[in-house]
Amino acid sequence: MSFLLAIKWSLGAFAVKLILGFLSMGALGAALYYLCYPILAPFYGNLNNWSGDWVWSATIWAGMLWSVSFLAAGALNLQLEGQGISAPWRGGVYLAVLWGGALAIWGLLLVTQYVPAEESRRTAPIECGNGNRRYVEVGLAAVFEPAPRLIDGPRCLKSAWNSDMVAMAELAPDFKPEGMAFSPGNEPLEAPLGQMLRSVRKRSRASPGRNSRSPAHSPPGKRVSPFIWFA
Repeated sequence: MSFLLAIKWSLGAFAVKLILGFLSMGALGAALYYLCYPILAPFYGNLNNWSGDWVWSATIWAGMLWSVSFLAAGALNLQLEGQGISAPWRGGVYLAVLWGGALAIWGLLLVTQYVPAEESRRTAPIECGNGNRRYVEVGLAAVFEPAPRLIDGPRCLKSAWNSDMVAMAELAPDFKPEGMAFSPGNEPLEAPLGQMLRSVRKRSRASPGRNSRSPAHSPPGKRVSPFIWFA
């Protein structure tokens, strides 16, 4: 109990920083990263260039875990005070412990969670199968990513468009929308999204299913929405 009373100010700072780290929703953690920027920047660059869902959670955790540094700094300050170290020196050591704690926490988070921005934005891999199988990974030429390419391994993209294309590639491997073609190697040819959609629309008009309708098959006097063609 006497120990807690001796570090009561550090204990109060621990509680305040723990709550602030959560309520700031990552702002405190981001500020701590830039506090360690000279050490971390050569390896991980600018925080604004990161990409992925892990970034927000990492900044929140960094802000909250940093509060533990106040307990360590308070305990060390109490020990140095017992050895007769002057207050200015103890203050410098206190600040050094806080900075070292921020560096250690961010280093741990980056080692365990860091994903390169390009890889996170381009693939967003998730588990979707067992064993080594070939999937078709489709990117849109209109977005700043490569168009369709083949990848190996149990990976697929989270987006609905790419999931549909994966299913289409497995169920109907001969189907290739107009404008989409694969080169002899692994590098595909890009095709704009609009051209792909027009190709699918032409096929639906040429071969209407049971639930498909066109203006030619609609009852007289009844207007049919063109969106029914995709039913």
